[in-house]
Amino acid sequence: MPQKRKLVVPPAIQDAINHAITDYPRLHQAWEGWQWRLERDPLTDSQIVPMLADLRIIKSDPQLNEFGFPTLTVIYKVTDTEVHVERMKIGSIDVDKHGND
Repeated sequence: MPQKRKLVVPPAIQDAINHAITDYPRLHQAWEGWQWRLERDPLTDSQIVPMLADLRIIKSDPQLNEFGFPTLTVIYKVTDTEVHVERMKIGSIDVDKHGND
């Protein structure tokens, strides 16, 4: 099993997640699953962001929307010990690590 990495979520992105949970109550479940996965296997099913080889992108299946889950897009950087979330889109909410949309 791959080593578990520390997931680093900037406060602005965590605040956006917390706010979005009011619109998407099942987001809490989805985010818990994504955290688990990003900590343990951040490379599978992700792609390198074109022109930014140190960043990766992963998206949720939009078919899950009908079950109350928003579409999630996460852009992140992977190191040997950490995964740094750089930007996240939750449904129509799009925020970077500095709180910019």
